[in-house]
Amino acid sequence: MITINFNDPRTAADALASATGCTGGALPPAPPSVDAGVAAMVKGMQEDELALNGRKSEVQVDQRKPLGELKDLIAAQLEMAPSEFKLRRGAGGQEYKDLDMAVMLHGLEEGHTIHIKLGKPMEVGEWQFNCKFCPELDGEVVPLGPFVLNEAMSIPDVKAALHAQFGESHGVPPPERMRLRTAQTTGVMTKVKLGAVMTDDSILAEVFGTKIADGKMIAIQITSGPEVFTSEHMLLRARHWSPVSKVLSEVEEVGVLRTGAIADLRAALLASVNDKKLASPLEGAEEPLSAAEPEDVYVVKPFAYLLKDLTNLPTLKWDPQPKGEAKLANWGRLKDGDLIVYKDNREPEDITPEMADRMAAEKLQTTIVHEEAGFQIFSPQQQKEREEARKAEDEALRKEQEEKVKLLHAAAMERAKEDAAS
Repeated sequence: MITINFNDPRTAADALASATGCTGGALPPAPPSVDAGVAAMVKGMQEDELALNGRKSEVQVDQRKPLGELKDLIAAQLEMAPSEFKLRRGAGGQEYKDLDMAVMLHGLEEGHTIHIKLGKPMEVGEWQFNCKFCPELDGEVVPLGPFVLNEAMSIPDVKAALHAQFGESHGVPPPERMRLRTAQTTGVMTKVKLGAVMTDDSILAEVFGTKIADGKMIAIQITSGPEVFTSEHMLLRARHWSPVSKVLSEVEEVGVLRTGAIADLRAALLASVNDKKLASPLEGAEEPLSAAEPEDVYVVKPFAYLLKDLTNLPTLKWDPQPKGEAKLANWGRLKDGDLIVYKDNREPEDITPEMADRMAAEKLQTTIVHEEAGFQIFSPQQQKEREEARKAEDEALRKEQEEKVKLLHAAAMERAKEDAAS
């Protein structure tokens, strides 16, 4: 037999009522700026602290017996039903859920103290998650407070449960517009570090694996449109470029199949392109642009440093665009977390003469690779003839490129004169 100490949770409620001047342990109304989830966590912390210093009792139990027998003994002394309170190793410790496991297997020994907390106890397989709502990517998050979920729940069921609990009170999106992520704290209550996407073809136990525990964090994001994100998808970071307004948007995220094609990426970006469509007509047009089609969406995968200067955007490799059937794995070798830039190609780029010179110079730097058909030994005369033919070919190509540069430069200069005249 061992002696186990425990607290009376009702003394915590009484002490809290005395400390706050409220009945039933309730906190005074929180200021409007304080989130309800934060207020609930603060109240729980106060109750836990007071309970640890409240009235203590003790009970004796055979440590070979199931934990359920210990809970029944505590319930009898408290004159409460076992279903009205939880058993914890400490105020901030894990809840004991498996009442069929022996007392000794829970690590309880002579003189240990169990913390009693009022509330519905969790069952085996249930975990209390710390939920955060992220209305904007990389923005401030809204703490939603703790929420109990079963590890056997599918991610679509988790989304439905979260919307039912927090949809009306905190504006959490409906399941089809919701993306769930694992997350970690940053030390700042309104900031989190986002982790992997919780895919729709998995369950909670698969997402967290052996690391599942009470207090794990779930971040809730809003998607730009209906989304089903499976283990076959990857999450890309994207920014929208508007050539007319010269605005590069903040980073957003888009999910596409790893085995998908360029056409799938354009389709995924189409809704965002239309959301950011110019409200006023283009120069010389009477009506604003109509809704964009997938073929109007142009994409590039730039070096990140090029985006620091907006004058680089028109000179990115917008043309030629990859064919719709081109695989994403081949075009740009896209993987999770890669950054792409996209635009509505119906908006004309403002190409200055300097930009035209830069683009032409880049084309002239293209390396010409001559391939040999098999292995052959040439005579000195043949080698001389081949060298002369190669020089003639390179000279013809150089002249062709110079002619293109002149035409492009002339067009840019003509446009600059027209703009100056107007």
